[in-house]
Amino acid sequence: MDDSTKQCPECGAEYYAHIEECNTCDVKLLSADDIAEGRINTNYVSALVCIMEGPIDRLKEISSGLDRAGIECRILNAKSDSGDDCCASGCGSDTFGIYLSQNVAKRAASVARDLQDRMYPEIAEMEKQISNGNCPACGTNIEFSLSECPDCGLYIGA
Repeated sequence: MDDSTKQCPECGAEYYAHIEECNTCDVKLLSADDIAEGRINTNYVSALVCIMEGPIDRLKEISSGLDRAGIECRILNAKSDSGDDCCASGCGSDTFGIYLSQNVAKRAASVARDLQDRMYPEIAEMEKQISNGNCPACGTNIEFSLSECPDCGLYIGA
């Protein structure tokens, strides 16, 4: 793709630069700069689904596993053109996400979760501890804590 073309984030079709929307997918096209910077625009976030967020290194490993399973995906920084978070949580972090077409999202999420559980068993154990109402670091009951462990101070989330 060169500067005189744009690309559809959904189907990958290329268009002349003056075209704004894919005629097949009805989503806003990406410029070469958008693709190079890994940005997505909030106007077409609905065309792509984020199945997992996190650090780029972990997502690259999981993305490779999805590719081996025949599931096409992209790792994108979920920031809008204005720099605001695209996600509803408004977490403010500079995390990345695995984005893909909505029609494969359910299968992809299951495959990605299995891959993460195998590659990072400590994450599954931590989530199990939290769902049981315990701090994953010290085991203290955290059911009534809002965002951190009252004993060791571990930030657990809002």
